[in-house]
Amino acid sequence: MDQIFLGWGARPLERAAKALVERMGEESADWWYVLPGRRAVRQFEEALARELPAHLEPPRGVSQGAWLEVFRPGTSVAISRREAVHAWSHVLRALRGGELKLALGVDRPAPDAAGAWWALGQRARDLHAEVSQAGMDFEKLAVELSGQSSRWALWAQMQASYLAVLHGQGISDGLADCSQAALRETGKLAFIVVPTGSALERRTLTELGPRFVSMVLAPDPGEGDSGFDGLGFLLPGYWSHAHVPLELSDWHVEESPADQARRACLVLQDWSQHALESGALSPRDVVLAAPDEEVRPFLERHLQRAGLAARDAAGSPLEQGPPAQLLQALARLLPDQRFTDAARVLRHTDMEQALARQATLEGADWPDVVACLDAYHEGHLPRHFRDPLNSGFRFSGEMQRVWNGLIAGLGELVSGRDRTLTEWAPSLRGLLQWIYGAQEFDEGHAQGRISAACLRSLVEILDAWESGSKPWLPK
Repeated sequence: MDQIFLGWGARPLERAAKALVERMGEESADWWYVLPGRRAVRQFEEALARELPAHLEPPRGVSQGAWLEVFRPGTSVAISRREAVHAWSHVLRALRGGELKLALGVDRPAPDAAGAWWALGQRARDLHAEVSQAGMDFEKLAVELSGQSSRWALWAQMQASYLAVLHGQGISDGLADCSQAALRETGKLAFIVVPTGSALERRTLTELGPRFVSMVLAPDPGEGDSGFDGLGFLLPGYWSHAHVPLELSDWHVEESPADQARRACLVLQDWSQHALESGALSPRDVVLAAPDEEVRPFLERHLQRAGLAARDAAGSPLEQGPPAQLLQALARLLPDQRFTDAARVLRHTDMEQALARQATLEGADWPDVVACLDAYHEGHLPRHFRDPLNSGFRFSGEMQRVWNGLIAGLGELVSGRDRTLTEWAPSLRGLLQWIYGAQEFDEGHAQGRISAACLRSLVEILDAWESGSKPWLPK
């Protein structure tokens, strides 16, 4: 196995890009590279663009979770992770209560508890992935772990049902396929600062042999022990006892989160005023790690005061995006149409703008929605919006207009009948188009970037729902 040690210091991805360009030579089109996450892949693409000669075709990059499907391709289309969760939920719904208790140790959720079934589907899919990537299967576990043989035998039956459902739709499970698929005969692979791998990944890299190179984020040990195995993965035992060369001058002890944040800013200021060995730093060259969540808000505020924007390296969860929050608020509103849920929807900035924009198109004046909500609630204490509004009370006319505008915008979504996700998709797409179709997002700012990314993710989900009516999509 070929290994390249990148050393310590700043800008490791730039050093990795230079090393990979030298290693590829004129054969860059044959290469793939793998990094631990998609954000790192995007950053490496930028570093590689600065190093790769213009006449060469760039290599292709994937995150660690996707490369096995490239070098061990299946014979049919592989199911996506989100679809796999739905398919596993479908299998779990077919179990009896005692079987579900044996398999996952939980009582059976209510049939319409979609969130609970989705969570169980995630647990099942993750366990299936863990066993598959370890080069094991549930039948083997049932034999080797005799004390839990009945549980793992049940899992073997569930897995067979899951794969049969997929086969009936002409698709496959990528995880199961990878463990059986033959290694592709062409292509070379670079692992860049990837710390560990599954049993299947290790087997595949060993089979690649001279077509594989690992780039390790550590100094070259020469003839000594590097703390990494032949594939470039960390050896935990070595690093558990390794001496970390940090001088006392590199340590700062502070008493409070605010003091820690202030110290971090002072260190950044010091670095910016002194030329480091790797050259001047830009904000993207610096990573701030805060093991204690309590420190993060203080860090963000102090950085903002210094004119620096911080981004969470883990990204933002989809459900925290404004469009997703609005959909969640609407989901709470539609069954019972409670006033408090309606107020949450109508106070959402994106919904306010959509209603006001619609009124302008119709040539009508639009009231102050928040003032109407507060005044009407204070005087009437309504419980539901489905009840007739008190026409004799102040602001009742304006409140009725606001509610009518919302109902008109929701369209078919107010229908109470059950529908499959495929049937829901057009109505949800129309709703997003009505609210966001005329908006422009400034992705240079955090809020605009998060909203735009959230909408792209939601549209991908709707596209998947509409790609065909599958038996595992719930109502």
